[in-house]
Amino acid sequence: MWLITFLRKAREGAAAAISQMYGRLAGAALFFLIGLNALPTAWEQPSPALVETPITGLSAPTAMAFAPDGRLFICQQGGQLRVIKNGALLPGAFRNFDG
Repeated sequence: MWLITFLRKAREGAAAAISQMYGRLAGAALFFLIGLNALPTAWEQPSPALVETPITGLSAPTAMAFAPDGRLFICQQGGQLRVIKNGALLPGAFRNFDG
């Protein structure tokens, strides 16, 4: 009698495990399909990037930093420190660090 009860419970446990496995598999498939829907399709072309050059006259800029008053300091590879104020490059170097 105990053997029949044991086998019956084992069969019910196996059925529950299989049911849980199919539930997880269905959830993973649904998650995958929703994720595929978020990908861009092959016929959608991204818009081209707009590249603007607002300031000219710089040669090989390497770093930049903003001052609290809004000026932009730009380091150039040759050791010059240039300043942009109110959207315009100031003439001449602010400081020269060519050593």
